[in-house]
Amino acid sequence: MKKPSRAKGGLMATPGTVSVPLSGADWFLATAERMMLAAGQGQHMGLTVLRLGPGLDLAALRAAAARLAAASPIAAARLCKAILGVPRWVWRVDARPSFPVEEHRGPLDTLCARRLNESSPAAVRFDVLGDGHGSTVVLCWRHLLLDAKGAELFLAEIARLAENADSTPPRAGSWGPITPRPGSWRTALGEAERFKDHFYALARTSIRSLGGVPPRPGAAAFFVEEFSAAETAEITARAQTATHELFQMGWFLAVAMRAHHAVLCRRGEGAESYQSNCPVQERKRGAR
Repeated sequence: MKKPSRAKGGLMATPGTVSVPLSGADWFLATAERMMLAAGQGQHMGLTVLRLGPGLDLAALRAAAARLAAASPIAAARLCKAILGVPRWVWRVDARPSFPVEEHRGPLDTLCARRLNESSPAAVRFDVLGDGHGSTVVLCWRHLLLDAKGAELFLAEIARLAENADSTPPRAGSWGPITPRPGSWRTALGEAERFKDHFYALARTSIRSLGGVPPRPGAAAFFVEEFSAAETAEITARAQTATHELFQMGWFLAVAMRAHHAVLCRRGEGAESYQSNCPVQERKRGAR
């Protein structure tokens, strides 16, 4: 999760905007999103679908979303063009951020496809579908600001605030430090170039992409792939065996592999083995 932090001297009381530097990965994601927009593919979005039982309190959900939006630096962050069109983080103080919560009717697939194919300034939004037996909540989030684990932590915080109306959201200054500012523009551009070169090196290999290389204009295809209880148990067991419950990379990787396999099978391509490189940061012996 990439988080702007408050500047010294009380940023929220100061008119205007204060810039926060982009990291190398941020530069790459910003460039990828601009390429997708140019190709007519919308923004780099992520969807998290929650199937809930009856009794969802929409008023509590809206109140929790409003409270977190007012305190979260994610809601107040946006990218704008600076000199020479270079994107940069800015802290938005001229508009009140919000996480929209809307009710909808109709098929889940139709709603998800519409969200994946539209361009919205909202960093995070909730769509709620009810069928009389329960509710389905679709969390739509910009991948430039959140990742899968960040979306999971975000939902956990929303649930905490919804269940405890008197609890307070975390202060903006408690979200952790930002990436150190690069020493120069040359350094920042060099970091972005390394990500870009790595991306194009992968594109030249025989790796199959779900989106296709190069990007194609038009609506993004979408379908829901649900795992059975047995498949979920198998994924969970394999992830725990691989990572010993130290982190959830194994779980997300197993789900991603099964999703890729399902898409390729729908294209009529045969089953293959999958290989993925996962960076793991190890602690030195004796480190605290």
